[in-house]
Parts: sequence; structure tokens; C-alpha cells
Amino acid sequence: MPTLNGRAQVSLNSGIRSGAVRILAQVTDENGAPIIPEVRAVSTEIIIFAGPPFIEDVNDPGTSHLSVGVEPLNVYGWNVVNNTATVVVVVGDKFNNPVPSGTAVYFTTTSGVVSTFQGFTDEEGVATVTIHTGQPYPTITRFYNTFFDPNENHPDFNQPTNVIPGPIPDFEGSEILNSIGDFGENDGVTRILAVTEGVDANGRSARIWSVTNLVFSGIIFVFDVTTSDTELSPGESALIDFKIYDENGNPIVPGSEITVGASAGVLSWGSLTTGDPGVTRYQVLLTNNLDPTDPDARETATAVTITVNSENGNVIQSSETINLRLN
Repeated sequence: MPTLNGRAQVSLNSGIRSGAVRILAQVTDENGAPIIPEVRAVSTEIIIFAGPPFIEDVNDPGTSHLSVGVEPLNVYGWNVVNNTATVVVVVGDKFNNPVPSGTAVYFTTTSGVVSTFQGFTDEEGVATVTIHTGQPYPTITRFYNTFFDPNENHPDFNQPTNVIPGPIPDFEGSEILNSIGDFGENDGVTRILAVTEGVDANGRSARIWSVTNLVFSGIIFVFDVTTSDTELSPGESALIDFKIYDENGNPIVPGSEITVGASAGVLSWGSLTTGDPGVTRYQVLLTNNLDPTDPDARETATAVTITVNSENGNVIQSSETINLRLN
């Protein structure tokens, strides 16, 4: 860029990425090569701030640039006071930059208590709060009727209902009668809403939001064991199927320990640690490993013993007796 009266100027467009930039100015010859000795200067830092929180379409929550999650996904919380989980939110602007530090995020929950005093984003666009188990405890009715779509009053909102859709998980497979009189969705699942003020694709003020679920599991209510076969020839296997869940059909908390044992035969596994949010059904194989050609081999019988050590309860259950034959 040529000088005019010893002065040159240039404009900087912020682009789509936030952060700090500097401008380097350097004197060149008529061919654009730096003169020797070099004459150059660097500007002070220029800060490009992120834009406000953004949602592309108020009728499509999936276009929100706010995400919320909780860890763990399952806590021992049904009729239990002050067990906790961590709620994390990440908020971005139109170009997916972290929103400015200190952006306020409001949290609410259908059950228990969620803290909000720390609900401000950091420089990464992240805010973290804590949810505490307690009254009111989660039901299906509370899940759907405690709060509604935050953009229901937006001029472009055209959904047939302002109810935030589900579904609620049915972990046990429709075996437990729930509080609304059917065997589908489970009670004991709370919903957490995170929302902040921002703009939509048309530049209008809009709520930027998302929801996540947390299981409040209770004490072990069902622990049933079934056996596929009680007479095994050498090499044959019996499937031991067992289900474990609370009074709402929800799984026990992650980190619970399940061990299986038998006095004879070979089991397909011996112990496991439950995942998050967990499952309600488990299986183990018992195989007859007797060798009919071994003169010292003797027919025997055994049961498979299942032991559960969990915050939801410590229980033991055994299968039917399984006969291991030599023929």
C-alpha cells in the first residue's frame, strides 16, 4: 500500500473467529521486498469478541448453539436427599466461537434443586453447576409439565404445542406400572433445562436452550433370575438371565459391582462394573466342562450365585440348580 504524505492505513475485518490479533506494518521497495535495514512495526493486540448466543431456528431446538449434559447420568436419588451430579453447559455464537466470558446461563429442573450462582460461562464458553437430589421427586407428569419451550412467545414460533417432547426412557421394557397408569415411560427421570438470552438467524432476540435427563434411581426392587436349562451334557451351556431395577424400572447406579460364581462348570464372566446410566438385564453362560474320558470325572450339580454391591442395595440371588452330566 503506497503512502500519502507519509501515511498509510488499512482496515481489519473481524471475520468469523474470535481471539486476539496484531497487525504488522513493514516498509518495502517498489518491488514489494523489505528494505534493508528493515523498518517495521507491530500494533498492540486487537481483541475480536465472540457474538451473542445463537439459535438458527426457534422451531428447531437442534439448531441451538447451546449444549447441556450431566455426569453421572444416574444417581441414587429416589427419595434420597442431597446426592449430586454435575451439570455442564457449552454455549457458542453464530460462528461456533465460545460466547464472551461471563455470559449468564439460567438452569432449572423438574425435580430436586439445581444451583445457579455459578451459572456464568468461562473463556471457553463453559458453565458448570450442581444438581442435588430431593423433593419434588421426578414423575412423568413433572417431566412434561414443569417448564415449556422457552421460545413459545417468539413471533416466529409455530409449533403445535409448547411442551418440550420426550421420550422418557423405558429401561426395564414395560414391566412396571407407572404413575400415569401405563407400562411405557418410567417415573424417576428428571429433566434439566439450561437457557440464555441470544439471537436467531434473523437477528431477533431469542432464547438459546437445551435439555438433558438425569435418573433418580432408588433401592433395588426387582432382582429376578431365570435359567434356560438345568440338565447339561459335556460342552453344553445354560443361559442365566437376570434383571435388576428399582421400583420405577430404572437401573442401578454406575460403578455398582456384580459378581457371579458357581462351584462347578465354567462361567462366561466373573464380575463387571455397571455403566452409566446402566441397564436392567444381564446374562451369563455356565458351560459343562466335564470330560467323559476322564476316569476321575464325576457328575455334579451347581447353582450360579449373583452378588450385587451397589449404592442401591447389596443383594444376593441364586439360579436354579444345574446338573452337569457325563453323557
